Amino acid sequence: MPFIIIGGRAFRVVYGFDRVTLWFDRAELPISEAELKAHCHELAFICGDMKFNPRWKSCISVYQPSCKFFRVLLAALGTEIAICINYVEIVRDFVPVLAPNKGVVPPGSHHSPADARTAVLHLRDWFLRSAIVGRQHQAVVYSHGALFYYGRRCEKDGITKSANVFVVYGDKPSKQSGVRLSKSSRNEVSCLHTEWRANGTPVLADLGISCIQDLLSFDFPAFWTREVKLLRIPKQNTALGLLLPGQRNSSSRAYRKRAAALAPEGCNVIVLQNARTTHRISASAFLKKLGRLPLQEWCAEVPAIPTKHRQP
Repeated sequence: MPFIIIGGRAFRVVYGFDRVTLWFDRAELPISEAELKAHCHELAFICGDMKFNPRWKSCISVYQPSCKFFRVLLAALGTEIAICINYVEIVRDFVPVLAPNKGVVPPGSHHSPADARTAVLHLRDWFLRSAIVGRQHQAVVYSHGALFYYGRRCEKDGITKSANVFVVYGDKPSKQSGVRLSKSSRNEVSCLHTEWRANGTPVLADLGISCIQDLLSFDFPAFWTREVKLLRIPKQNTALGLLLPGQRNSSSRAYRKRAAALAPEGCNVIVLQNARTTHRISASAFLKKLGRLPLQEWCAEVPAIPTKHRQP
């Protein structure tokens, strides 16, 4: 897991799947749940036909599976049992490094448990300020006092999951197996959690996931580079407001107000994605005007982490 310096502090970048739902054309699996649970955080098995498609007889929902989970399952299924993957949560976490790592993490760049939350919230705010998600065209919604949703969680019926939903939050620890801490420590160390929820086999096929082998070989960095674009954004709200459509000879206060209007209802965090609905700015227009940054360069652009952070 590589370390990245962001705002003068070290973070570990962790990729994985938070949840995967797989359906099988058999009511029973040729492997015990205990064998599979050894390679994931949690597993739920359901025996029953898929709604509107009786070909699929049972399913498992697996939470934070390791690569070995998929290898063990693939070996057990062989070539006779067919599968259908219809829901996946793709994760990229930025986890604060709490202790120095000689020769790897520069001295003074690690976090104390006390300032890790401040650093994560600062990183979350800058991410929201500079990220554009091309597949989403709706306003970002701030929910439950911590989560930012790009796209509706459910369709109009209120039950069916939407095809693609992007979620960001910074108030919980990482669930990925490579960074799990003790229960007492996990409650203290939050991370910047970014999660792509993909629902439906056609949607997953479009993202390059059609079989278990695709999950094993999934290119996480390439996925995030393709789907979530990080832009070079001015550090001052006045300069950001000047880039948005509107009267050009306005006062500095008017420009700051224009930028502040991008904050979702209920918080004061500026979310650049909202300019796509508020000002009808396309993703390509943003790319031409602001310029896209690779992850490493974007990390270098993040301002120094402050000592205090005001809650939204």
